[in-house]
Amino acid sequence: MVEILRELHYRALEAHDADSALGLIDRNDVRVDLLLADLVLPGMNGGQLAEEVKARQPKARVLFMTGYSRDATFQWPVDADIEMLYKPLTRDALEQKVRAVLNQVR
Repeated sequence: MVEILRELHYRALEAHDADSALGLIDRNDVRVDLLLADLVLPGMNGGQLAEEVKARQPKARVLFMTGYSRDATFQWPVDADIEMLYKPLTRDALEQKVRAVLNQVR
């Protein structure tokens, strides 16, 4: 995912777990426009990570990805208006969804 985002000319930071992601976000030189996170993470779930990121950087947008079915994610504890990508996904699907989330009017 990171390689694809970089090929699409996005500045992408990579973290292997929620604690690492929060460590990156807490640096003074990092502004997050979009958090792309899996729903299932070690230590905390994607929804909890999103809450922590939004508390630190309220303007950050959130895009989740999951290998769970669409039906299964309806029972997941995240807001219904959160954007979701379902794996497996294509480069085009990733590009379109990232662009759409970043271009949403607030």
